[in-house]
Amino acid sequence: MANEQKYRRAKAMWLLRAAADLLEEDGENLILPGWDPENETATEQSRTQGIRDAAKAVVAEGLTCDECTRVPHKKLGYLVRYIGDMLEE
Repeated sequence: MANEQKYRRAKAMWLLRAAADLLEEDGENLILPGWDPENETATEQSRTQGIRDAAKAVVAEGLTCDECTRVPHKKLGYLVRYIGDMLEE
């Protein structure tokens, strides 16, 4: 991995943690809308599935503490972007 990519990844992790700190201090609730797969483009459907896959892996439902789930960084990115978009609206 190139030095620039390592720096960008480290900066992204720092920003995610800073965002988490702000959200953890906030007493507000986020209302998440339901999904309407009928009105999604193929790209949106792919992102929606990525968000669901990442969220499912985070929840780790049905897994024991010594089991792991592999999640592509791209799908985690979809989840982070979705959360940001919902907070912005």
